[in-house]
Amino acid sequence: MLGAWANLSTDKGLRLFNPFRDLPAVAVLLLQAFGDEMALESAASARALRLVSRFPFLSWMWLGADAWFDSDLVGFVWLEDGRIVGNADIAPAASGRQWILSNVAVEPQYRGRGIATALVRACIGYASREGASTVLLQVWTRNEAARRLYEKEGFRPLSSVARLVRQAEPALALPAAQCPEGWQWRDCQASDVHRLSRVAGAMLPYEAQAVRPLSVAAFDITLGERWRRLGRIAGRPWQARQRVLIQGEAVLGGLALQRTAGTWRLVAVLPQVEAPLAAECLAVEAVRLSGLAGGSAVICDVPDHLGGYRRALEAAGFAYQDSLMQMSLTLS
Repeated sequence: MLGAWANLSTDKGLRLFNPFRDLPAVAVLLLQAFGDEMALESAASARALRLVSRFPFLSWMWLGADAWFDSDLVGFVWLEDGRIVGNADIAPAASGRQWILSNVAVEPQYRGRGIATALVRACIGYASREGASTVLLQVWTRNEAARRLYEKEGFRPLSSVARLVRQAEPALALPAAQCPEGWQWRDCQASDVHRLSRVAGAMLPYEAQAVRPLSVAAFDITLGERWRRLGRIAGRPWQARQRVLIQGEAVLGGLALQRTAGTWRLVAVLPQVEAPLAAECLAVEAVRLSGLAGGSAVICDVPDHLGGYRRALEAAGFAYQDSLMQMSLTLS
C-alpha cells in the first residue's frame, strides 16, 4: 500500500517514483547506467526509454508498452539539487511472494553518499510490507560496489551466468561434431518450441528463473523469419538460426543464433552435461552457428551448472567476459 510512503520528501532525498512526472529523468539515468545491456535484454524497453528521454511529452504513451512499465512495479527516486540522481524499482514475480529488485542506479558524482543504500532499503521495506518472502536481484560481478552493498543488506548468491564472447569465424572451417551415440542435430521446427520449454524449465533453480527467465522465444519460427530464410538463398544474411539436439524422437535441447539490437547472441537450452564428448558436441555446433554471424562478435550466456559446456566453448575460442550473479534475500 502506497499510503505509508505518502510523507516522503518531494524536493530533496527519497520519494516515490511518479511515472508521469519522473519517467523522462529516470529514463536518462537508466540509459546512462544500463543502456547497452538493456538494449540486449529488451530492445523494446531500450527504444521506449530513448524516446521518452528525447521527447518527455510522450511519457504517458509508453506506460504499459513493455514489461519495464509493469503496473505492479513500484519505484523510489532520490533528489539532489532539485533533480533526480538515483532510482530503484521493486515488483512482484509471478508467485507474488517473490519480488524482484532492479534498476538501482545513482549518478556517478553522487555515489558514495549512501543514496543507493537508502533506495535499496526503501524497496526492501515496501516488499516486506506487501508480504514478500524473498527479494531477488541480479548484478554483474565486475560491479564490486553494488555487490558489496547487496551483501551488506543480506543478499546471498543464488546462481550465476557466465558471459562468453567469440569473434566468429567461417562455419565451414570446422570439422563435423562428434556426438554421443544416438545424438543428432537438425533444424528447429515449430513443434519443437514447447518441448524446449520443458528443457528450459529444468535448467535452473526456480528462484534463478524468477529473476532471469530462460526464454525459448529465440526458437520461434516466425513468418518473417521464414521470409528471411528465403532471402538467404538470394545472398541476404541470416537474422536467426535455430538447431535442436535430438535422441530418437526426444528433443534434448537446442541452440539458437539470433541478431538483437545489432548484436549476435547465441541462446542455449541444454540439459546438464559433463561428459567431454557431449560437451564437445554442443560446443562444436555452437561455434558452427557462430560462423553465420559473418565475422561479428557473438555473445553466449552460460549458466554455471553447465561447466563442461563452458570449458568446451572456451577451448573453441570463446573468451570469458563477466558473470551475472543472481542473489536472494530471505525476509520471512
